[in-house]
Amino acid sequence: MKIHVSKNRLFVIKRNQMVVISLNELLYIERIGSRSLIQTCTRMVEVNLSLKQISETLPNNFVRSHKSFIINKERIIEINTLNTNTVECVFEGDKSALLTKNNVDILFS
Repeated sequence: MKIHVSKNRLFVIKRNQMVVISLNELLYIERIGSRSLIQTCTRMVEVNLSLKQISETLPNNFVRSHKSFIINKERIIEINTLNTNTVECVFEGDKSALLTKNNVDILFS
């Protein structure tokens, strides 16, 4: 499995399939177990790549917000405090991802 970014699109190349995702629609990527889930406004795509491998191909508006998340900082609509160490980034459609408080500054860079 490979991923490639070209002309504002993420190409996920699987064995017998290529999935094309607009980077503008990509909200976040979550690591669950040995799989990463790419969450867009309308769908979820499962890949067998680490967050590190994925983050190396994405542009600067995608940041590693937590050990289990890469977020598109341009798509955040609300931020809520969960506890002393973690905040929740809310996206459209009631989708959310975690951000450690130590990483809050990355949203402003």
